[in-house]
Order: sequence, then structure tokens, then C-alpha cells
Amino acid sequence: YERRLALWLLANFVYYNEHEVKHLCKMMYHEFVHRMLIDEYKNKMNIKDTLASILNSSRFYHLGKAGESGAYILYYFRHENVLSLDLFLDRPEKLTPSVNKLVFIDDVTISGKQAQKYFDSERETSKYDTDRQKILLTLISTEDAVKLLKESKIEVISCITLEERSKCFSRKSSIFKESKTHLSNCKKFAKAYGRQLCPSHPLGYKNGEYTFGFYYNTPDNTLPIFWAHKPGWSPIMQRHDKLEGS
Repeated sequence: YERRLALWLLANFVYYNEHEVKHLCKMMYHEFVHRMLIDEYKNKMNIKDTLASILNSSRFYHLGKAGESGAYILYYFRHENVLSLDLFLDRPEKLTPSVNKLVFIDDVTISGKQAQKYFDSERETSKYDTDRQKILLTLISTEDAVKLLKESKIEVISCITLEERSKCFSRKSSIFKESKTHLSNCKKFAKAYGRQLCPSHPLGYKNGEYTFGFYYNTPDNTLPIFWAHKPGWSPIMQRHDKLEGS
């Protein structure tokens, strides 16, 4: 019975391959342009000129450190949308007064805590001018993360926004929409093994309960039974943790 439950979860795992990530990078850019055009389009200026104005006043950065997922996605973002290298600067102090939008790129923001911590840290060091608009572009976000970051005056623009039904064991879960009788047992199964693999977060970081991952990594908000690597347990979608220090 446990094997059948595991197969059911695997059948509902959403895996984003390289082609799909590239496509999402294009979507992310289109969402950004669309949002900015709504805010800035004026009758006296045509769409082409407005777009040029938006790009000239924007600079793109990766969220987090150079070796993290934000930097990885930033490369595809630039490549897939054929954007000039001049729009990507690693030293914000080089910014001219004409730049009023700082646009950060990352793959996911689920709880919003990591992104909030990053922006709070940068604000303390005054690395980024507080008067400039800050926007976070992500492939995937949640409504909670968008709300949390909005409180810090960070606008989030995403290709995909996860809702309550995206959480595996929610009462509104789309995974168990036609088989609710198995939801409780499947949660017990995932939690029991999850405790052995990741005691602090048996159902994923902050009880994420998600069932998705990318070809390059799996978020820790996803169920640990998919990605945990322990003696006697082989992950089917291995996660590569961040290593701090030397």
C-alpha cells in the first residue's frame, strides 16, 4: 500500500526540465514588461519607445550569492530574452540617477523569508538605494510570499503563483481531488518517513508540502521523501544543499 501511495505522489510530481525553465524565463520577462507597460505607458509615447524607456531605467541582478540559483537563472533570463549585458550590473554603486528600478531574479520564493532576509541585509549595508523601486522576478511564488514581500515594499512578479490547492495534503489539494479517501494515509506515510529523513521539516521547509522540482535542483519546500539523501534512502530528485564556510 505504501508503494502505491509513493507511486501516486511520484505521478503527481511536477518536473521542470531545461527546455521548460528556458520557456519560463521568457514568460517571466514578458510578465515584467507587461506589468511595467501598464504602469508607465503614456499616450504621447508609442509602445516601442515606452519599452526602451523601461529597459533604460532598469537593471537586473541575481538574488542571493553568485553560486546560488538566482545567478543560474539570471544567465538563462538574459540569454533567452536577448538582453544587452549593459542591463546586468554586479555593482549597484555604478548606477546612474536615470535607473529607478532594481530587478532581482530567482527561481522560487515560497515562504518569502529568504528573500526578505536578503533585502533586509542589503538595506542595513545601504548597498541598494532605498529610493529606487525593487522588483523580484521568479519562476514560481506563493500568495503568502507575495504578501510578505509587499510589506517590505518589494513587488513580486512570477510566471506561476502557487495556491492552497498546490499543497499536497491541503483539504483543497488538486492531487487528491478525486481520491480524498487516501489523503490522510498518504500524509501519515510522507510524514513518517519525512521525520527520519528531515526531522525539523518532515513535510518540507515551513510545511511546504510541495511536489515539484527542477532539473538542476529541488526546493526544500518540496516533500523530503523526494529529495533527501540519507544512508538507506536514495532520492529520486536529489537536492543540492548550500554549503556554508570552507
